[in-house]
Amino acid sequence: MKNNEHAPKVFLLGDSIIDNARYVGTMPTVTDEVKKRWPGEVVLCAEDGGVIRRVMFQYDHAVANGFRPDVDVIALSVMGNDLMGYTQVLRAPVNNVTEALGAIYQTVAPIFVAYTQLVKDLRAKGVRHLVLTTIYPVYSMDRIGHQNEIILGKPSAWIGMTPILGLVHRHIVDTAHATGAQVADLFSGDFAPADIVLDIEPGPSASPKVASIIVDAAKRCVGMMN
Repeated sequence: MKNNEHAPKVFLLGDSIIDNARYVGTMPTVTDEVKKRWPGEVVLCAEDGGVIRRVMFQYDHAVANGFRPDVDVIALSVMGNDLMGYTQVLRAPVNNVTEALGAIYQTVAPIFVAYTQLVKDLRAKGVRHLVLTTIYPVYSMDRIGHQNEIILGKPSAWIGMTPILGLVHRHIVDTAHATGAQVADLFSGDFAPADIVLDIEPGPSASPKVASIIVDAAKRCVGMMN
């Protein structure tokens, strides 16, 4: 039954993968679509532009809105904005592949450490049901053959980031497995270039796709899958 007061609540933390209101106009957001699919209350704590260091502030907001660590679900999507300042690593001169891979690793390693620590901090708070959402959606674009597509008449700032984004995806999945979290794997979705606006943001047609993947993972968390 929808809005079942006994169902766990879902608290959405992170960035614009969840808080995409700015990119959908009057169409439903990811949060709206999660609310359609989840039988209990859904609370948006994510913020467009959110980064790893902001998530514990969002967690405090969740607690202020009644989050129960042993009952409710946190769905987290974060790390994309932490990478935004590092696209220059791909333009740095290198002498060989080993040097290139080393530069990429040095770029992402501190971000990975911060992400892993964030998940551990949430677990230390007693968060029992945790969903980690993978990065969205440029790696998916590469998978369906549109890595070098021109978006909105200009080159995407994320073109060429596939090596880094692939590592990010792997780290999120590995962190979930290591900490017992569920994965909302956006790479598994049937995304298309039309789902993307402003280079990387989820547009109107992406909202139900993202929401479905998050809700399925949340249901797995609390044993609601058939």
